[in-house]
Amino acid sequence: MQQSTFSFMPSTGSEPVPPGASLAMTLDRIPVNQVTGSSQVTVTAYGYDGSTIGRTVFEVAKFPPGFYVKDFAASPPQVGNGEDVELRWQASSGATLRLLYEDQQYDVTGRSEFTVRDMRRTTVFYLRAAHGTAEQTLGTVVGVPDPDLEVNNLVTSVLRTDRLETLTLDRIRIVAPPAPDPDWDPDEEPVGRRAGDSDAEAGPPAVTVFASGSGEA
Repeated sequence: MQQSTFSFMPSTGSEPVPPGASLAMTLDRIPVNQVTGSSQVTVTAYGYDGSTIGRTVFEVAKFPPGFYVKDFAASPPQVGNGEDVELRWQASSGATLRLLYEDQQYDVTGRSEFTVRDMRRTTVFYLRAAHGTAEQTLGTVVGVPDPDLEVNNLVTSVLRTDRLETLTLDRIRIVAPPAPDPDWDPDEEPVGRRAGDSDAEAGPPAVTVFASGSGEA
C-alpha cells in the first residue's frame, strides 16, 4: 500500500499559537486509487524537540466517479406541534440511502423525499449515503417551537382550591390527592417532605401531574 507524507511548517520556522486556538490546514488535489472504500489519514503534531504531542486518525471515503448526495433540507425548516415536515435531497442512482432520527431508521434508497408525520419536538435528521464500504452523512434540523412536555412526575407542595378532580387535558393528566388531614395547618408545620422530616412533619398529600406519551415524530 502506497503512503504519502505531507509536512506543514511556518516559513519563519515557528509561529506562536494562543492557548485554545486552532489552525486550519487544507490539502487539495491529492490523487488516490479508484478502489471504492476509504483511505486512512493520520495527522501527527510534533513539538520543538521533535517529540510527538498529538495524533489523530480518520477515514476519507472514496466513491466511484459520478457518486453524490447533496441538498438535504427540510420544508419547512420549522413546524408547529403535531404538523408534518417533508425532507428532500439529491443523490446519484448508485447510492444506498438511509434516513435516521432519534431511534428510527428508514431505507430511502431510490427516493428524493420523505414525509415525517406529527412532529412533536425539535429533531435532528441524518441522511446516510453509502456505496460499498464508503459512507457519507448529511444532517438537518427541524425546529418545533412548542414541543410536547416530557414529564414523568411533577409534584406540587401546596395547592389551594375549593375543588379538584382528576382531569385529562391533551396528554396531561392531573390527579387529585386524597382529602388532607383536617387538623393540618400549613402555617405551623413544614410544607412537603424534606431530608430528615418524620412522617408526622410531612405536609398534606400532593397533586401529581402525569404526561402520557413520549411525543415521538
